[in-house]
Amino acid sequence: AMKAPLCESAGSEVTQLPLQVLVVEDNDVNRLLMEAQLAVLGITATLVACGADALDLIQHSSFDVILMDVEMPGLDGLETTRLIRAQREGQRQPFIIAVTAHVLAEMQQGIRDAGMDDFVSKPVILQDLQDALARVAHRR
Repeated sequence: AMKAPLCESAGSEVTQLPLQVLVVEDNDVNRLLMEAQLAVLGITATLVACGADALDLIQHSSFDVILMDVEMPGLDGLETTRLIRAQREGQRQPFIIAVTAHVLAEMQQGIRDAGMDDFVSKPVILQDLQDALARVAHRR
């Protein structure tokens, strides 16, 4: 019998769909890490450091996926998500993935209430990110 390869090629199912990804993350190190992880999956992301920049950007750019840090100074991820949902009402909505260190039940509820589609927990593991992006691809 054929043996299955030990290592699936990273990002194979994701890379076939060139997703436009926006990363909203106020921490420089986390932002660079996310950029590197997405690069492994064959995705070149757009990176911003705050919710206000994200709102500005989506007015004239279309994103398939937004990876949204939940805890940010100023506009947090939940509020930014609510504003994006309102701003794009009646248009194609991006798939918004919460990135949070607090995956408690009440936080999950808050994420859903804000209009987010999914979440990955911090520190972000490549496989979790890949799985979340695969779910986006599956939904489209």
